[in-house]
Amino acid sequence: MGLAEFLALIHERFQIEVSLGGLTNPSVEELAGLLNSRQHLAGARVETEPDLAKDVVLDPRWKVRSLAPAGTPSRHVLLTGATGFLGTFLLSEVLRRTDAEVTCLIRAPHQKAAEARLGARLRRYGHEVVGEPRVHIVTGDLAEPRLGVGDRQYSALAREVDNVVHCGARVNFVYDYDSLKPVNVDSVSRMLDLATSGQPKSVHFISTLGMLMSTDRPRGVPVLEDGPPDCERGLPNGYEQSKWVADGIMKAAIESGLPATICRPSMLLGEMQTGRLAKTNEFVARITKGCIQLGCWPAVDTVVQLLPIDYVAPLIVEITKRPASLGHVFHLAHEKPIHMLRVVEVLRRAGYRLEPVSFGEWKKRLMRLGPRVQENALFPFLGFIHHLEEWHLSMPDVDGTNAKRVSAECGLIVDPMESLIERLVAYLESTGFLAGP
Repeated sequence: MGLAEFLALIHERFQIEVSLGGLTNPSVEELAGLLNSRQHLAGARVETEPDLAKDVVLDPRWKVRSLAPAGTPSRHVLLTGATGFLGTFLLSEVLRRTDAEVTCLIRAPHQKAAEARLGARLRRYGHEVVGEPRVHIVTGDLAEPRLGVGDRQYSALAREVDNVVHCGARVNFVYDYDSLKPVNVDSVSRMLDLATSGQPKSVHFISTLGMLMSTDRPRGVPVLEDGPPDCERGLPNGYEQSKWVADGIMKAAIESGLPATICRPSMLLGEMQTGRLAKTNEFVARITKGCIQLGCWPAVDTVVQLLPIDYVAPLIVEITKRPASLGHVFHLAHEKPIHMLRVVEVLRRAGYRLEPVSFGEWKKRLMRLGPRVQENALFPFLGFIHHLEEWHLSMPDVDGTNAKRVSAECGLIVDPMESLIERLVAYLESTGFLAGP
C-alpha cells in the first residue's frame, strides 16, 4: 500500500485528515504523534489556502538577456521530465521533427542509473529511441539549486543549449502546495536562471488547463490564451496551485521580454487510434472504473476536456519550433468537448449500468462505502475527493485560437471526443483494468 492510500485509510477509519505535506519524515512514530495530537479534530476540516500570488516573483536579473534567439532551428534542446508519460513522447517527437541534440535532465544517483531509468520508460511506452546518438543525459534534480548539476556541467548547458522544454513536475493530487513547490515552482525560477546565462535561450513551459479551474472564475466567460493568469482562489488541490504559481512566473517573464511560451494541455489519454498506453494509476482511468464500481456518475453541468498523448506531444514540439510562438500561451484543448452526461452515454453503450446522480449524492455514496472503499479504484484519491466541491469539476470555456492555428499549420487532427472515450474503455477492458459489463 502506498503512502497516499494509507493516509486515505487513516481518514476513512478515524475521520482525521493528515496531509502528506505535514509528514516531514514519514514514519510510524511521526504518524502516531500526529494522530494523537489531532484526535479532538475528528471530523473537522481545518485548513487555510496558501497565498499563491506572493510566490509569483520575477527576478530582475532575468531581464538582462531578453533578446529573442535568431529564428533558426534549435540546435540543442534541454528537456526536463523526459521519464514521464508526456516527456517520453516529447523526446520522441523532438527527435522525429527536428535535427536538434537533446539533453535530458534525469533525477538519479548516478549516470548509469539515469540511463537505465530513461531507457526503461522509453521501452515501456514503445519509443524506439534508446541508444539514439543525439540524446544526452545529465543527472540532476529540479528541486535543488542550479538544478542539482555540477558547476562544469551547468556551464556547458548554459553555453550549448538554445531551447528549454520544461515538462518536469511532481504530479500528485494529494500532496499540498508546500510539498510540491520545490519541484513545480522553484524549478521554473532555476530554468529562467539558466535561460539567461550563456547564450540566449527560449523557454517552453508545460503547464496545465487545470490551473484555470478556480472556483472564483466567472462562468460563461472564455479564458483567453494570452490573458492574465488571474483567479487563484479555490483551486482543487496543491498540484493545480503549484502550476498556477509556476504559470504566473512564466507569464511575468514573457511580459518582461524573455523569449518563452506556455503550453496548457488538458488531461491526457493514451494513443488516439487504439487508446493504448492510457495510465491506469491516473484520475481519468480511476474515475471511470470507480464510477462503474459505484454504479453512478456525478451529473455535473460541465464539459470534459481530454486529448490523446500522440496529438498533444507533436503539437507542443511544433509550437516550440516556431519563432512566432514566442511570447504566447497555448491552450491544448479539444475543439469540441462533450458534456459530462455524454460520457455516461458512452459507458452505457459499452454495456455498463450507470445512474447519473448529483455530485453531492455521488460523493456521499463513495464515502459511505466504509471499509469497502479500499476496493474502489478511487481509493488513492479519497483525500482529494473529500475536499472536492462541485465547482472544482467545472471546466471553464477556454479559447484555443493560438493552439488551433499551429495544429492547422502542421496538419494535426484529433478525433471526436466520444470516439476517444470509446477507445479508452476498450483498452482498459483489454488490459483487465475494467472487467467488462
